[in-house]
Amino acid sequence: MAKLQKNSPPALEEWTQRADEFARREPAKAVVSAFGAGFLLNLLPLGAIVGALVGIAFSLVRPVLLFLGLIKAVEFYRTQTQPTDSNE
Repeated sequence: MAKLQKNSPPALEEWTQRADEFARREPAKAVVSAFGAGFLLNLLPLGAIVGALVGIAFSLVRPVLLFLGLIKAVEFYRTQTQPTDSNE
């Protein structure tokens, strides 16, 4: 098994060590468990979830850019209308 990074949390190290010991003691159960976990993860509609998040992100891009453009326009207007020092 690959070594974990030195700054990994102790709970993660314990879980990986326990999983490694389980796989060495009972390899058949470990393979069936891994297959079952993979199957359950495959049933999740990850594509639909990611697609929905991307759709939401793209629908928010235009209003955010408009808002940022308005902020920059106000900043530009304020710098143009500030009185200049004529003491020099």
